[in-house]
Amino acid sequence: MKKTPNIIIFLLCLTVFIHNLFYAVPLINNNVYGVKAVYAKADDNLPLISDGSTVDYMSYIPDMKCSQEAKEALSISNPEISLDAKSAILVDADTGEILYHKNALEPIFPASTAKLLTALVVLDWNRTSETVKVGKEVSMIPYDSSRAGLRAGDKLKIYNLLEAMLLPSGNDAAYVLAVYTGRKSLKDSKAEEMSAIREFTRLMNDKARKLGAENSCFISPDGYDAIGQYSTAYDMAQIGLNALKNKTIAQITKERTTTLKMVNGRTLPLWNTNALINKDSVWYESHVIGLKTGTTGLAGRCLISAAETDSGPVLSVVMHSSSEGRWSDSLKLIKYGRKVMSANK
Repeated sequence: MKKTPNIIIFLLCLTVFIHNLFYAVPLINNNVYGVKAVYAKADDNLPLISDGSTVDYMSYIPDMKCSQEAKEALSISNPEISLDAKSAILVDADTGEILYHKNALEPIFPASTAKLLTALVVLDWNRTSETVKVGKEVSMIPYDSSRAGLRAGDKLKIYNLLEAMLLPSGNDAAYVLAVYTGRKSLKDSKAEEMSAIREFTRLMNDKARKLGAENSCFISPDGYDAIGQYSTAYDMAQIGLNALKNKTIAQITKERTTTLKMVNGRTLPLWNTNALINKDSVWYESHVIGLKTGTTGLAGRCLISAAETDSGPVLSVVMHSSSEGRWSDSLKLIKYGRKVMSANK
């Protein structure tokens, strides 16, 4: 008679073990859109990929277009600047004039630089003073995501969520903002999380087109690699220019550190991932005023940075560079930008 309870307990433990194993295993093979991919999480509602070597992701990227406007903007006497980055662009942030470019219309992967677009969409739909309750969407992000440290049940303002997304590059904050904004767009406060995220990415793509980013498609609100997601250095410059003009984003991205305080009193320290604005970093540059880093397997190391000059700000976009290259590349471009802007003064 004693064996029956033991068997039941054993089966329950085995069930729990298998369940936890399924959700803990970081790499799970699935077949999405006919492509065998390695995913960074168990949920495959978004075609996220953590191992690009197993995915024919380029077959889902269309030929890039070159509008007459882009063609004319890129028709400059391009200086010789040695960069690690596969693609890059330097722009006069006041006029939009391109000062340098390298493979600016070749497809790249945005990584977390896409969070600048996420922030712009969020600010189109919400006031920074609105309070948001964090839900189970924070558990939907890939296992290897960058995190701010949010927990389900936390309550904080939109402004603080933007800090959590833009400073430590919190994918958890990006998902919270996407769900909250997506539900607002759907006019359904109880919409399922994935439905809200898909609605939010629709808003992202609408916004990107309005900003002139015609060679871009965004699948994830945090920029995590996904099948069918792509952009160009030129497009990311258009997004970066608009982010720089937004007072809220500009204010947040120049912060080195901050501490969030939840409604329930819990505090959360945050640090900016941008080494160019960290005074303790060997890459520190006093003229830099933002904006956003990005790193994924497909994207490499990326950085959209802005810096002040005597003649106005310059915007540098460095995509798919190396670990040190994204800093050194950006500094080279900024230095050149300061020189050209001064000469044109």
